[in-house]
Amino acid sequence: MASQSGDKTVFKAIIYRTSVYKYCIELKDDALTEQGFLDLMKVPDLCVTGAEQFFSNLRKKKHLSQKDVGKILNISGRIVNAWENNRTKIPIQSLVQIAEICGVSRETIYSHIDQGEFKTKVKLPTKFEKVREIVKYLSPNKSGVSYRVYVVKCPNEILSKIKNVLDVKLIPQSVSKQIDSTELYKYLMTFFRYNKFLKYILRSHMKSNTGMTKMLI
Repeated sequence: MASQSGDKTVFKAIIYRTSVYKYCIELKDDALTEQGFLDLMKVPDLCVTGAEQFFSNLRKKKHLSQKDVGKILNISGRIVNAWENNRTKIPIQSLVQIAEICGVSRETIYSHIDQGEFKTKVKLPTKFEKVREIVKYLSPNKSGVSYRVYVVKCPNEILSKIKNVLDVKLIPQSVSKQIDSTELYKYLMTFFRYNKFLKYILRSHMKSNTGMTKMLI
């Protein structure tokens, strides 16, 4: 019985290895909203353009002055004025906070971003279904003060998807292709865990099982 139980554990480990451990990636807890959007509120320092009129209309419908909004967000009313006149970008956290106060869900904001009506510096997919097929080929790496994302072991058709979905330019490298993007780096690290050593831990754990090591490599 112990042997059969062990075999089942080994089999499950192999299945999991080929789906998640193969790419050393898993989705973080609470990454998704109820409607299946990746919750962009969690991305640090993410700003939006194209939402100026939307933001202004929300404020006016709620009969809030720019100064009132400033007090809610603990900032100057002049900053709110700069947002509405497209002189500075609106932080996603501030946009969502005011929207929710005005009875508009964060999913509505994410839907506008998803449809390209509101824009971020890098086009970031808001639906998990859109990003799940390409994220396994993206590996965030920190190099000095610059943040970079590497595209690894990527078929040409996936490379086309990355270009289309993320709207980024790839920088050719000798071994892999590279995207130099702070926003994309923060986006990926917000929603996904990149566990580079898990496959080696699993491989070592399975070495004691005769014949299984070859299947795992």
